[in-house]
Amino acid sequence: MNRMKMMTVACALLLSSCGGTDTEDADTIEIPVEHKAVVTPELLMGDWVEPNPIDADELQGIELLKDGKAKSINMETLQYANWYITEGKLALVVKSIGIHTSSIDTLIYTVERLTDKEMILKDRDVTISYTKQ
Repeated sequence: MNRMKMMTVACALLLSSCGGTDTEDADTIEIPVEHKAVVTPELLMGDWVEPNPIDADELQGIELLKDGKAKSINMETLQYANWYITEGKLALVVKSIGIHTSSIDTLIYTVERLTDKEMILKDRDVTISYTKQ
C-alpha cells in the first residue's frame, strides 16, 4: 500500500474510533487524496495526438523530442518549439501565429496522468487528453 493510502486509512480509523454512538447525525469528513503523475522525460518523449476539434477525421498534437525540442503535429497556427519539466509540470514553449501578428509564450500544464500510451494535461479549466502514436 502506498504511503498516501496508508495515511488515508489511518485517518479514517482514527476518526471512526473517536466518534460517538449516534452515526446518523455525524458529519462525513472527506480527506482529499491528491493524485500526481510521475513525470519523466522518458515517458514524455514521443508523438502525442488528440482528435482535431474542427475535423474529427484528423489528429493534432505535439512531438516531444529527446533534446528538449518540440514540434507541432497538424497545427499551422500553434508551433511548439521546446519543452521541459519544471516542479513536476510540463512546460511547453509555443509560438502562436495569427493574421499580421505572432507571439511566443510558455504554457505550463499539470500532468494529471502519464503512461506509455496516455497523457492528460490540465491548466485551470482546460484539460487535454492525448494518446501516444
